[in-house]
Amino acid sequence: MFLNKALGQHFLIHQGIAQMIAQSFFEKSSDVIEIGPGHGAITQYLTKKNLILIEQDLRFIDILKKYSKKIYQEDFFDCDFLQFQHLKNLWVVSNLPYNVGTRIFVDLCQYRFIEYMTLMFQKEVGEKFLETKMSLLKVLAMNLFHIRKLCSVSAESFKPAPKVDSIVILFEKKQESISEYQPWIRFLKNLFLFPRKQLKNRFPSELVGTARAEDLSFETIVQLFQAR
Repeated sequence: MFLNKALGQHFLIHQGIAQMIAQSFFEKSSDVIEIGPGHGAITQYLTKKNLILIEQDLRFIDILKKYSKKIYQEDFFDCDFLQFQHLKNLWVVSNLPYNVGTRIFVDLCQYRFIEYMTLMFQKEVGEKFLETKMSLLKVLAMNLFHIRKLCSVSAESFKPAPKVDSIVILFEKKQESISEYQPWIRFLKNLFLFPRKQLKNRFPSELVGTARAEDLSFETIVQLFQAR
């Protein structure tokens, strides 16, 4: 089957990685949504769950019907995700397309009913969640989830092999977090507009001093948001 470059497709062929992903929150979760399952490399190990699939490439639908009857044949961004808020202990799984992975992650962060996420990112993007320096992605995630790395994934684990490696990140919901999603995301976009420039001119506050956004602690960023 040929690659659809417009959808950022690279098919996972490493069964060991697929199994690790499928086991990551298998015991803790009840219901599972997989975004972009493709030919079912991960999906095949999730069939014992209440499994919902979101796949816009119609070529895969007949294959995926072997694993679940709950298939939404549409682009993730066209899917009404709020329809899933009744699900229990919801776990979202995805080998995210490189071209829209960040957008999908940011969008998912507004749905407070998600308990767990296992997401594969381009390595350069995924490592932002693990770095010491702050970034919009890291702060957005830290507010909602406990974060840890599951594994690195070499380019050879895919067919066709991409030009970069990948990384799988685990997200487990925190009990307490800032709940005002739209004001919070607007604040973070403004804060990290120039992450390496001093903030003193745009955020005159004793909390900031001469610091740069990337050097602030998560606690300081929350204090700035609450004092806005």
